[in-house]
Amino acid sequence: MRKQSLIKASLVLGIAGIVARFLGLFFRWPLIMLIGDEGVGYYQMSYPLYMFFVAMASGVPVAISKMISEKKAKGDIQGVFEIVKESTILMMFLGVGTTLILFFFAKPIINFVQWDAKSYYALLGISFAPFIISIMTIYRGFFQGLQNMTPSGVSQILEQIGRVIIGVGLAILLLPKGIEYAAGGAAFGAAAGGVIGATYLYEKYKKVKKQMWNKKVKSNPEVLTSILKIALPISVGTTVGTIMSLIDSILVPQKLLQAGLTSEGATILYAQLTGKANVITNIPLTLSMALG
Repeated sequence: MRKQSLIKASLVLGIAGIVARFLGLFFRWPLIMLIGDEGVGYYQMSYPLYMFFVAMASGVPVAISKMISEKKAKGDIQGVFEIVKESTILMMFLGVGTTLILFFFAKPIINFVQWDAKSYYALLGISFAPFIISIMTIYRGFFQGLQNMTPSGVSQILEQIGRVIIGVGLAILLLPKGIEYAAGGAAFGAAAGGVIGATYLYEKYKKVKKQMWNKKVKSNPEVLTSILKIALPISVGTTVGTIMSLIDSILVPQKLLQAGLTSEGATILYAQLTGKANVITNIPLTLSMALG
């Protein structure tokens, strides 16, 4: 498998990042027109939990990429796939665990943070995303370790296209049942888009593995320890940045309720802040993160 030059690899990821982030950005506008501020409020309440998991998992692809690059340089192909195997165990544990917690404890979580009860369906919809995201992080790290950024870039775009089409499509289909159901459908779009991106990456991975290593891969617990040593500091640092959004999603609706607003009114104002105002003000940040 040919590796890409640093300039080409950076260009591929930069362009893919811009396209993916703008697809995600413009996903909001048809959503707002379909389900209004109230529905967007339900969606936005669940979204920080999704981003919190993405941040928690962010260190893993970096660790996988670094370790695979080192093994590949030494000609240790078996070591490359030991890294994939051990990281799969780690991310399946983390992804499945998070999905099960969000799915089965959605109502207790909502009651604890005092969100509107109608945000339940959005939280259910987003609960499937951590499992899918955990799979994608493995294969993205694998290809980046081989210095082939194209699969990662293409998967980002496919993920966002799937999220927009399926998320908006489900919102349209479920809208007759109620705004809260439509918000749940839109939230499920994150998982559905992830399935498309993960499927693409897995098919690419199978072809590469067949070319590079067609033998059984042994378990190596030491590899898992090495992954954690690299991934944890990165994940902790990234997670700190998402905690503020998570705190806002809890405190802002609570304070609005204490100010005398109804649950519906608090949800609408929260949507106007996070689903409209913040989206516009974050456009420069979106561009800089994509290029970074």
